[in-house]
Amino acid sequence: MKKSKSNKNTDKYRQGTKLIILMVFMGCLFVSLAVHITMIEIFHKDDYINNSANQRQWVTEQNILRGEFTDRNDVVLAYSVVEDEEQVRKYNYGSLYTHVIGYSSQTYGKTQLEFAYNKYLLGMSGVSQITDIADSFINDKQGDTVKLTIDNDLQLAAQKALNGRSGAVVAIEPSSGEILCLYSNPTFDPHSKYLERNGQSLTESDNSPFVSRATNGLYAPGSIFKTVMLCAAIENGYEDFTVDDKGTLTI
Repeated sequence: MKKSKSNKNTDKYRQGTKLIILMVFMGCLFVSLAVHITMIEIFHKDDYINNSANQRQWVTEQNILRGEFTDRNDVVLAYSVVEDEEQVRKYNYGSLYTHVIGYSSQTYGKTQLEFAYNKYLLGMSGVSQITDIADSFINDKQGDTVKLTIDNDLQLAAQKALNGRSGAVVAIEPSSGEILCLYSNPTFDPHSKYLERNGQSLTESDNSPFVSRATNGLYAPGSIFKTVMLCAAIENGYEDFTVDDKGTLTI
């Protein structure tokens, strides 16, 4: 039995409707993809570029000698050299600045200031990019130097004062807010080879060496306020004043 002309027209209309719906759906998918890519490019590009899991960074770094970290007096704290055609990050004071500078490892990524100032250390900051045309004629590119407010002598004094005990020492310049000293212990050697050999044991350690007690430690506010009370006592001549406190408080 043959279909009538009206039935054929109805089938064609349904097929056309389905095709239009499919095309609209595919068009919406395309627009959504374009909007998503545009949002990434405008708002999240730097997050993806600087992500420590982005292995393309290491391809770029092979052509750029990573910049140095120095203290406020230009003492070099961290720098990079090329050994056996591979760039190696060096830390002159070992574990002294682990919780300040952090580490730069192909296996474990980047932390602390190594992560925060990555684009400067690779010479990719806005100022550095202006000189890219001149640098294009040079085979070996050099990243920028990052100068810290840290005083290396104070940092060494803090390490000596803790003498291996767990804790943190912080010194701040009140007039400017500059961090002069920031040391935390336990700590660890930030060199890549040490991390590759001991990364698992450091992660599982009960001492939590990856935690900076100076910036991430949780301490009671009263302990911090003791510094204010001590300063007030010294300013008012109570250096030698002692109290035999026998009071009690029942909670």
